[in-house]
Amino acid sequence: PGIRVLGLYIDLNEFDKPAYGILINGEGEVEEVITLPYFRYSHKGTQNRDLTKGKLADIEKLKDFILEQKPHVIGLPCEGRSLIYQKDLQEIVTALEQQHQIDPIAIELVDPSVARIYKETTRSKTEFPSYKPEQKMALSLCRRLRDPLVEFSQLCNFSNDILNLPWGMLKKFVSSERLRECLYEEFMTRVNEVGVDLNFAVDHFHYQSMVQFVCGLGPGKGMLFLNF
Repeated sequence: PGIRVLGLYIDLNEFDKPAYGILINGEGEVEEVITLPYFRYSHKGTQNRDLTKGKLADIEKLKDFILEQKPHVIGLPCEGRSLIYQKDLQEIVTALEQQHQIDPIAIELVDPSVARIYKETTRSKTEFPSYKPEQKMALSLCRRLRDPLVEFSQLCNFSNDILNLPWGMLKKFVSSERLRECLYEEFMTRVNEVGVDLNFAVDHFHYQSMVQFVCGLGPGKGMLFLNF
C-alpha cells in the first residue's frame, strides 16, 4: 500500500561517479538500491563505443528494475542537465508502457536543497551510516516527493539545519532566532492540521521528527514518548 517512489541522483560535478537510485515503499522505508555507472552519459552522437555500450546496458538494467519494483513516480533533482535525464527517463517509461502495458509513471523534478542538507545531518549518518552522500540525496528526493512535511521536519533539530535552506535574499535581515521561531510555529500549525500517527513514529525513524510538533509535547516530551 501507499506510493512507491524511485529517486535518482547524478552528481554533475563529479564526472566519474555513477548515478544512484533509491526505491522507497509506501511507508517511506528503503526497499531497493540501484547503481548505474553509465546513465549520466549520452549514447547519441558519440563515437565512444564503451560509453554507448555502457549507457545502453544501464538503460536495460533500469527498465528491468522499474518492471520489477513498479514505482508510481520517479524523482530527479531539478538542476543542471535535469531536463536531458528527464527526457531519457520518459523514453524508458514510454517504451515500458507500450511493450508491457504498465501503469503510467510520473517523472518529477524535485528541488534538491533539502537533500543537500540532509546528507550531512547527524540523522542521515545514524539512519544510513554506510550510504554514500549521493545515495542519501536520492533517498531524500524520494521522501520529499512522498511527504514533504516529514522530510522538511527532519531538518528541525538541535543543529538548526532548517535555517540552512535558501530562504531568499531578505533572510539576512531576519535574526536566526526569529526565523527559527516563525518556522517552528508554521510547522506546529501544519503538523497538527494533518495529524501524527504516534504508533507509526515509534516504528519509523524518519517520521519521528514530526512528534516534536504535536501540541503539548515539544522536542523533550516527544523524545521521552518515543523512548518510553
